[in-house]
Amino acid sequence: MTNYTPQDGLYSSVSCIKKDNAGSLWFGTYGGGVCRYDGKTFTTYTTAQGLVHSEVVSITEDRAGNMWFATTSGGVSRYDGKRFTTIADGVALGNNSINCVITEKNGRIWFATAGNGVSVYDPRLDTGPGSNPFTNYRTTQGLANDTVSAIAEDKTGNLWIGTNDGVSKFDPRQRKGQGSSVFTNYTTAQGLAQNYVRCIAEDKAGNIWFGTKDGGVSRYDPLEWLRTGGKTFTTYTREQGLTDNEILCLLCERSGKVWFGTEKSGASC
Repeated sequence: MTNYTPQDGLYSSVSCIKKDNAGSLWFGTYGGGVCRYDGKTFTTYTTAQGLVHSEVVSITEDRAGNMWFATTSGGVSRYDGKRFTTIADGVALGNNSINCVITEKNGRIWFATAGNGVSVYDPRLDTGPGSNPFTNYRTTQGLANDTVSAIAEDKTGNLWIGTNDGVSKFDPRQRKGQGSSVFTNYTTAQGLAQNYVRCIAEDKAGNIWFGTKDGGVSRYDPLEWLRTGGKTFTTYTREQGLTDNEILCLLCERSGKVWFGTEKSGASC
């Protein structure tokens, strides 16, 4: 194992990591901005270089190779390799406290906010001054809750949105009638372990895993109902072998193994 510390150029408190298409690693930090590692050296970007805020909690790369950095209270910064552009507009993003950012397969970028639902940026609609490339979704459009912690896209193109009050599934191919919700919501009433969902991941078999605040994890099998006519959620807690019911992160390996990072007791797999 090789360790990287402030002596190597990496800030001490790392919140997220993203590998870009060129092979560089980007480290979001709590207080030190963003550090890029090219395999040899670290380069740090802070507010002095144009980053909107020093606390970066999520990173994604878009189809054009731009890097997007979500911050705790400054909105979002987009970096094109030369300069930063700030998006910190309550109308565009809903608010400037962003918990998660992901790039959809079709190129749209989703932002999870702390209190104002989700915002979606469509670069195809960004035609210059006066254009409005953002769409906002909140409880008024059927979202389970306006405080969103996680977003993940599955193999079929559905977006799964983890909130403080359950999970919302957005199917971009589905068109609802006027006045109908664009979301399908799942809560404990449908078998979810707990309604406060912190993280989401899809495994090799197409199951969707949800890590909760203190209810353990739930596995959603979209084909279970077709096979057996039974429930689609299976819950795992300490009783089934988890080290802790407070789940912070999930990782699904290509081999099929699923890892669960916990609040106080290490990891389970």
